[in-house]
Amino acid sequence: MLDPGQDPKAIDVIADGGPSRGKRVLGIYKIENDKLTLCMADPDQPRPREFKAEKGSGHTLMVFTRQEMRARP
Repeated sequence: MLDPGQDPKAIDVIADGGPSRGKRVLGIYKIENDKLTLCMADPDQPRPREFKAEKGSGHTLMVFTRQEMRARP
């Protein structure tokens, strides 16, 4: 679930594999140009408030950059 009305924007996902399967994972996201940044908490933990993932925080910070699609030969 996405909630772009919050500040920062919120995202909730349900883990579909591993030891956290079926658990709700709370996070925040931002989109800037061709970059998507996600900061996710460990399952069953409070939503992060900042885009940080310091050691021991239980947060994971991910940055995705859109790449241009190339035509197949």
